[in-house]
Amino acid sequence: MQNSITKNLFEKQDTEFLLAQMRQRVKLLEAMLLKLYGENIHTDKPLKTEVAPFNPPDLNVSFDDFWNLYDKKVGNKETLQKKWSKLKDQERTAIMAYIPRNKLDQIDKQNRKSPETFLNQRSWEDEIIGEVTHTNDELGSKQEVVVAP
Repeated sequence: MQNSITKNLFEKQDTEFLLAQMRQRVKLLEAMLLKLYGENIHTDKPLKTEVAPFNPPDLNVSFDDFWNLYDKKVGNKETLQKKWSKLKDQERTAIMAYIPRNKLDQIDKQNRKSPETFLNQRSWEDEIIGEVTHTNDELGSKQEVVVAP
């Protein structure tokens, strides 16, 4: 009998303690919200949670030109736009010169890198794109690789 009374007393004290802690946390949160939003914390108006749209700076080559020329529309377009805007003008120009040759080399879109991988790996800088020509000589057929400029 004594154990059950003691147990109930401790459970009641634990519950009261937890409630007191919760009330204290609620007060802290209200104070933080008041500091952030002023007197409007108790209104029914939703808080502004919209993210401002990405406005890229003036670029020598627009992202849409790249997006349409690359012609493999996968990945998060907004993230790619930000990456594109961080490139230097000469890098964007080099990319736009590289893409048509890359498309000729890899006709099937499926085999091309995603635009994000292409930009992250800076593929326009280190991938060799060549044109394969076939010639015949005395020893039989020979394959030459001519690297496009």
